[in-house]
Amino acid sequence: MNTPTSAIDDIQIAFDAEQLWMLNFALALVMFGVALDIRMADFRRLIKIPKAVLGGVMSQFILLPALTFLLVLWL
Repeated sequence: MNTPTSAIDDIQIAFDAEQLWMLNFALALVMFGVALDIRMADFRRLIKIPKAVLGGVMSQFILLPALTFLLVLWL
């Protein structure tokens, strides 16, 4: 069964090697900037409160994929 497609379904992103290198560099720069703000006290606080880590991991790997799957089924 053929379904009609909208213009957004036909959009494709194609990077050549030079553009992909720039994208990787920009991503590394952003990640480095975020890492500059992390202190040892942040890691100590995570060890003292493991519920926060467990909740974040569950949200990232269980809750988010489940909600995404349900949203895809709904749409």
